[in-house]
Amino acid sequence: MSRSVKYALFGYFFSVFVFVAALFTRAYYQVPEGSDPILPGAALGLLTLFLTERVRSTMLIDEHANRMAHQTKAISDIVASTIDFRLVGDPDQGLLYLTERADSLASVDNTYLRFIGSEYEDFRYDKDIYAKLSEKWKKHIEDNKEWRDIIGTKIIEKVYDAVFWAQNGSHNNYHVKTVDNNVPIINYMILEYKDSAKKEVLFGWAAQKGKRGSMLVFSSTYTAIVDYFSMNFEMMFSTAARPLTRDEINIAMETVRQKHKERGKGS
Repeated sequence: MSRSVKYALFGYFFSVFVFVAALFTRAYYQVPEGSDPILPGAALGLLTLFLTERVRSTMLIDEHANRMAHQTKAISDIVASTIDFRLVGDPDQGLLYLTERADSLASVDNTYLRFIGSEYEDFRYDKDIYAKLSEKWKKHIEDNKEWRDIIGTKIIEKVYDAVFWAQNGSHNNYHVKTVDNNVPIINYMILEYKDSAKKEVLFGWAAQKGKRGSMLVFSSTYTAIVDYFSMNFEMMFSTAARPLTRDEINIAMETVRQKHKERGKGS
């Protein structure tokens, strides 16, 4: 029984009690001539009823608001548990998020496409964050875990290190294809974890004109969303993208070897 119902019953009972008490007083007790307890009793009873109804209405409104709040929270909890969708942060935070989970990953499908000739063409990640991820990337390939890249033709140099690691160690688990794109596009990474059937997709990295802070990364483990991006990746990887040519691989190998030599001289 709700508080409003309990209060209303008490108010009704008290009103009846006052009126009955007035009748009882008039019937069994002598009252001064010219005075009648019925009228004050009735007035007090009506006033009590009026106040009871006002208070009960206020309590009903509060109870309804509380029920609505609980129902809203329950619905939010259901939605949150059903559709997992959240903001990770800016691109550097996206790399940190990936670095923290790298050791738990079984496979990665990644797109790296950039709009050449735009205001954000010269975007650069934080060097320390990118270096940490590169080490995780290298270990992932050396541990024979699957990693597939689809990269824009005009920025193939971004995967030179990965090509070198894979070719130098005869690892067949790293696969890279390139696609000739030059349009703004949402990039994404599909992560498959070792110890669970869960998959996750990170997506975003699509810059808005002239604003580094507007480049955002989102995450979801909701099956329908992950499957959508997985299907898109498979279609691009199997049809739109092409393997690197032998010349492109040779250029990658030679570029990284030269970079290592220069680092050696510098140290």
